[in-house]
Amino acid sequence: MSPCLSEKCKDYTSCHSDAVLCSLCNCWSDSGCHHSDVKIDIALRNDLSYDCHCLIKKGNDFTNSLFSVHDQGEIRDDTRDNFETALDLCVSSSYYSLSDITATFEQHCKDSLSIIHVNIVSLSTNLYKLENFLTQVRYARDIIAITETRIKYTMPIIYNVNLQGYNFIHVNTHKNAGGVGLYVKNCIDFITLNMLQIKNCDCETLWIEIKLNNKKYAVSVIYRHPDPSLKTCSEDLFSILHELNDKKYIYVVCGDFHIDLMHYSKVKCATDYVDMLHSLSCKLLVDKPTRIPKRSTTLIDHIYTNDVKSSIVSGIIIDDISDHLPIFAISGKALPQKVYSKKKLEKLMASKQNILLLIYNVG
Repeated sequence: MSPCLSEKCKDYTSCHSDAVLCSLCNCWSDSGCHHSDVKIDIALRNDLSYDCHCLIKKGNDFTNSLFSVHDQGEIRDDTRDNFETALDLCVSSSYYSLSDITATFEQHCKDSLSIIHVNIVSLSTNLYKLENFLTQVRYARDIIAITETRIKYTMPIIYNVNLQGYNFIHVNTHKNAGGVGLYVKNCIDFITLNMLQIKNCDCETLWIEIKLNNKKYAVSVIYRHPDPSLKTCSEDLFSILHELNDKKYIYVVCGDFHIDLMHYSKVKCATDYVDMLHSLSCKLLVDKPTRIPKRSTTLIDHIYTNDVKSSIVSGIIIDDISDHLPIFAISGKALPQKVYSKKKLEKLMASKQNILLLIYNVG
């Protein structure tokens, strides 16, 4: 018997309790504890072997340990399916505690665009959780993208879904699940881009145009219902993003796509989807699981951009608003551009020609 890891809890736990044991510090975390920095229900599974979540405070990546499940005496590796090595244009993301994310926003949000996406699984039910979350994540949050509002066309809004300091726009759903919305900071002018719609599959989409820091952005939130029509959905999305590229927009797209990128190399629809984004020079900004139910992990909440010239900070926030973890991206200052002299360029071209010649001779 030993007390819960949380200093405020102190409930005594053991292997016979509903708790998990840290393999590093040999301390227990009670599944019913609501004081821990990281909610225990995110990690708790049967027969779980894991490393203490307080590693997050040090900025470490605990994914490998979190998703190694002890199953009948063997360790089952549930990790990446070679995801990181397969996606050259994927930004390596991290998990953040609430204290860490506040510091990150404070450090990077000046002269930048910041977006948080939350699959809220019913806005009316979990709005108070969103409000509590935002009080803890201080500093600039320009746009909050919401999926699964569950605001239906057949049911008028009879409850207040406004957030202080934000304008709210939304697209309703015809089903019990779905629906999307955007909370846009009051000080940001925007227009709705109604012509940009994914029409050939079962999803809700919302696009806006904003101008911020002398840049023109198109920002979108998308909820794709689970259905087999991914091919037509990808084709519509490709057409929209291609059009935005031609019009020189910087765009940021986020949402719940029900495409598990953890299986990138094994599932053809996921491979085609990612390859389509890469063909448009998009960067995927989250590369770790965002939904962690018992015995499985999925990366179905996506955020990506064609902004390859700016510094990007992105990641996943540990919070229990719903069974999906919030994700975020901060697009900041322009990256320094490499400038080559004529002599340096000639040297680079010569080296490339030598490599091509060697490949040709070997072949």
